[in-house]
Amino acid sequence: PKDEVASVVSEQSIREQIHNRFLQVEERVRSLIGDAEIHHIGSTAIPGALTKGELDVQVRIDRSRYEGAKDVLRCLYSENEGAFSGDDGLSFEDYSEEIPAGIHLTVIDGSCDLQSKFRDRLLASALLQHKYDELKCRFEGGSMADYRDAKEAFILSVMHGFAN
Repeated sequence: PKDEVASVVSEQSIREQIHNRFLQVEERVRSLIGDAEIHHIGSTAIPGALTKGELDVQVRIDRSRYEGAKDVLRCLYSENEGAFSGDDGLSFEDYSEEIPAGIHLTVIDGSCDLQSKFRDRLLASALLQHKYDELKCRFEGGSMADYRDAKEAFILSVMHGFAN
């Protein structure tokens, strides 16, 4: 929504709910796409981080299996119109449960294959975690669209080595 407002909570406050939701999504996806890598990503995968309170899951697949996996996920979830889409990555969303989930299908080593790598960089650097939380705090109560733009710029700077 255009007037959506950014808000954050502590990862610890929803850790158990997020874990249970991840297991649910993982089981559902794995039952239909058994050879995919399935990763818990996003801020809820970072102990102590600030988060919007949603689960993010990355489903990594070989290029040869991408189109079939995309068709399977389209049967399970709605495409996320505001997220990335392309010939090697597509985002889906599921708001059917109390904890919303974003499911991000990516081709392994494709141009969209950033999420688990970004998570790993945050886990390895308390400084990057702190900078990411500061970014979230700056947009608390503000425009979600502005927050998403700033978040994307931050992620790209981390992945290209400019925010270290």
